[in-house]
Amino acid sequence: MRTPAGTERPHGWSQALRVYGQRRVISMLFLGFSAGLPFYLVFQTLSAWLRQEGIERATIGMLAWVGLVYTVKFLWSPVVDRARIPLLFAWLGRRRSWMLLAQLGIAVGLVNLATSDPSTGVTQIAFGALFLAFCSATQDIAVDAWRIESAPVEMQGAMAAAYQIGYRAALIVGGAGALGIAAGYGWTASYTTMAVLAGIGVATTLLVREPQAYISREAAEREVRVVDWLERKAHWPASLREFGATFIGAVVCPLTDFFVRFGSRIAIVTLLLIGSYRLTEFTMGSMANPFYIDHGYTLVQIAAIVKAYGLPVSMLGVVLGGVVIARFGLRRALFLGSGLVIASNLGFALLATTGSPVACFPLL
Repeated sequence: MRTPAGTERPHGWSQALRVYGQRRVISMLFLGFSAGLPFYLVFQTLSAWLRQEGIERATIGMLAWVGLVYTVKFLWSPVVDRARIPLLFAWLGRRRSWMLLAQLGIAVGLVNLATSDPSTGVTQIAFGALFLAFCSATQDIAVDAWRIESAPVEMQGAMAAAYQIGYRAALIVGGAGALGIAAGYGWTASYTTMAVLAGIGVATTLLVREPQAYISREAAEREVRVVDWLERKAHWPASLREFGATFIGAVVCPLTDFFVRFGSRIAIVTLLLIGSYRLTEFTMGSMANPFYIDHGYTLVQIAAIVKAYGLPVSMLGVVLGGVVIARFGLRRALFLGSGLVIASNLGFALLATTGSPVACFPLL
C-alpha cells in the first residue's frame, strides 16, 4: 500500500506560509476559479436573463431544480473515480482526463446558452443548463480527487483555502461580471465571454501534473470483491464481465462500505443531510435576481452591490467558517450554518418591505 509522498510537517510560521507559494497550491487557485465560474451562470445570472426577457417566475423557479445535479453528484462520483476515458487517459491520466472533459463540456454548455433565445422558449435553455450543471458537478468531483491525491494531509488546508479563494472570485465574475457585460453588450456577449474564461481551467489542467495514484485499504478490499465476482461469472461474455466489474467496484462497493462502516441509520441521515443542507440555496438562490429585477433594480445596480459587498463578505465567511470549525467542531458549525441560511432567507423578506432602489442606494 502506498501513501502520498512528502508528509513531513512544516515548522515555524514562515515555513508554514511558504506553502501558499507552492505550485500545487497556486494551481488550486485557478482550478477553484474554474469550478466556481459555472455556478452562478446556471442559477442567478441565468435567472436574471430569463426575467429580463419576461419569462414567468414560476418557470424560472422550476429551472432551479437543475441545482439538484450538484446535490446528487455522489451517485456518479465512483464512476469518475475509476473509469478511464479512452485516449485521454493515456495522455493525461485519470484525474486530469476527467477534469479536461468536464471543462470542455462547460465551455460548450456556455456557448450553447450564449446562442439561445429565451423569447422562443426555454426548452433549449433548460437542457443547456442541465448539461452545464452536470459538467460542472463532474469537474467538482475530479478536482476534489486531484486535490486529495496531489498533496499530503498537512497541505490540504492551504489547498482548500486556495480553492475557496479562486471559487469565490469566480462567483463574482460569473455574477457581477456577467451582469455588467450583459448591461453593456447583451447576454450573448456575456455568456460568450464566460465561455472564453472557461479556458483558464483547461490551461491549468494541461499544465498541472497527474498525481501518483495510491491504493487505500478500502480500495484494496473492493478489488478483492471484484476479483471474486469475476471468478464466479467466468462463463459470461468478456464485455459483460468488464461492465459488471466496473459497476460493482465503482458503485456497489463504495455504497456498501459506507452503510457497513456507519450503519444504516447514520448513513441514511447523512445522505439526507447532504441532499438537503444547501437545498434552499439552490432553489431560492436562483430566484434572487428575478426578485431584484421585479423590485426595480437594474443589472448595473445588482452587479455593483455584488462586486462591492459579495467578494469581501464571501472571503470573510470562508475565514470565519474555518475558525468556527476549529474552535467549536464541525457539528456546531453545521448548526450555525443552518441558522444563517434561515436568516438569509428572512433578509429577502425584509428587503421586500423596503422602498425604491433609488431611496435605498442613491449612489448607484
